[in-house]
Amino acid sequence: SLSLSLSPSRSLPSLCLPSTNALARSLAGQDWCFQVRHCSMSPTGVVRHCGVFSDTSSGATFPVNGAICAKVDEGLRRTHARIHSGGHLLDVAVQRIGLTGLKPTKGFHFASGAYVEYDGVVDASERTSAVDKLNKTVAQIIAEAIPTVVEMRDGKRNVNLAGLDCLCGGTHVKNTSEIGTLTISKVEKKGKVTRVKYSVTAPAGSGASV
Repeated sequence: SLSLSLSPSRSLPSLCLPSTNALARSLAGQDWCFQVRHCSMSPTGVVRHCGVFSDTSSGATFPVNGAICAKVDEGLRRTHARIHSGGHLLDVAVQRIGLTGLKPTKGFHFASGAYVEYDGVVDASERTSAVDKLNKTVAQIIAEAIPTVVEMRDGKRNVNLAGLDCLCGGTHVKNTSEIGTLTISKVEKKGKVTRVKYSVTAPAGSGASV
C-alpha cells in the first residue's frame, strides 16, 4: 500500500471519500479525477482507499509518499447523513411505539431502498398499524429538533440520537430536524426478522452533518 498524507492544496492529486469525486492537477500538470468506491482498514490499522481513475485520467498515478488533496461531495455526504440518521431514528421510534421485542441487527442506509432489519417478528395483523404509528412517531421526533451527541467512550465513538446510544462511526445530522421527512413505507417479515423500509426527503436549506 501507498503511504499518502493529506493536503488542502488543489494543485495536488486527490483522494476522495466513498461516492465522492475530485478534480485535481497532477504533479505533471495534467487534470485527472479519481473516485474512491470503498474504504477498509487492515488489522494493523492501515486504511485502504480503493477506487478507479476516470476515463479521462489515463495513465494517472498517485505519487508514493506524496501529499494529496481530499475533497468530499458535500451534497451527497449530507444526503447519506440524513438517511443514516434516519435509520437510527427508526430504532428510537420502534421502541417508543412499544415494539420492544425487536432488536436492530443491520441497516441499509442508502437512497436505493433504505431499510433496517430487526430480530423478532411483528404479527401480520399489526404491521399496517405499525407503519402508521412509526410515521407519526418519527415526524414528532424530527419536529423536536433533538441534538445529536457524539462522544468517545473508552476509545470508541458513541452516537446518541434522540436519546438512544449506539456505537457508530458514521456521519450524522446535528439534530433530528435536519433529517427532513422520513417516511416508513412497509413493515414486512423476512424469515425470522422484521424489515422496516423507509425513505428520506431533505428539508429546505438542510444543515450541516457531524
